[in-house]
Amino acid sequence: MPQKPIPDPEDSNSLAIIDGALCRMNRKGRAVTRHEPIGTAVVQFLATSEGRLIVREHAFGFLQGFSNLYCLDCTLRLIWFAELPSETDLYAEAVVEEAGTLVCTSAAGVACRLDPATGNILASTPVARSEVAVEAESSG
Repeated sequence: MPQKPIPDPEDSNSLAIIDGALCRMNRKGRAVTRHEPIGTAVVQFLATSEGRLIVREHAFGFLQGFSNLYCLDCTLRLIWFAELPSETDLYAEAVVEEAGTLVCTSAAGVACRLDPATGNILASTPVARSEVAVEAESSG
């Protein structure tokens, strides 16, 4: 009877947010790779169907003019920063993958559809402020 290979205890595809950093975990539950936040703290990550990671950092306190939404490759190296709806706006709601694009709403209430390969805005639509406020209150 052929023996099954013994899994490497350091090998794992598990990811977790620990102390605001995105971490790749091993099978023993230890962080083996850390992606430190660029500006504030990582609040969300999304694994795409292409094997990339979309990361959203907390908008509060993030540097104006820099995007708090960006893409990492499987080794946690930066690929792109998402285009912002305006220089004074940041992404505030959860990013989702929808119909081959990324969708995220900004703090100013602009729902943006982004190209997952480049982070460029493909389309944007203003969202009623009351809808954004209700979503923010229910998630916090």
